Amino acid sequence: MAVRNRTLTDNAFGTKVLVSLDDHGSAVTIDASELVNAAGSGNRLDIKRIEWCLDKEVAITFTGSGVVEAIDLAGGTTGKFDAHSITNGATLAGNATDGDIVLTPATGTDGFVYLELVKAAGFGN
Repeated sequence: MAVRNRTLTDNAFGTKVLVSLDDHGSAVTIDASELVNAAGSGNRLDIKRIEWCLDKEVAITFTGSGVVEAIDLAGGTTGKFDAHSITNGATLAGNATDGDIVLTPATGTDGFVYLELVKAAGFGN
């Protein structure tokens, strides 16, 4: 059970992340507060593009003071989604640090998810 969460690029307006899964089944967090130009709180990431190749389903959610479903990626598929941005709808209460993105794979998932993210709020923008 292994996961590799690698930031490929990270600049003032966006970031690109590759998450590789090898027999993995635990949640993986893309932590907005660890990215370039992160503000003290209120950082929010929207999803601009997703590409994947997975043997099992992966749920992608936005988190803040609550959890909002972004998209479910079907298992046994290869694909991409870039028809429009998926806006981060998680509520960011005054005490919520950031709007992170969480990928939750089914038990024993193999494959990858590539995400292009827009720094929609916070980050000095």
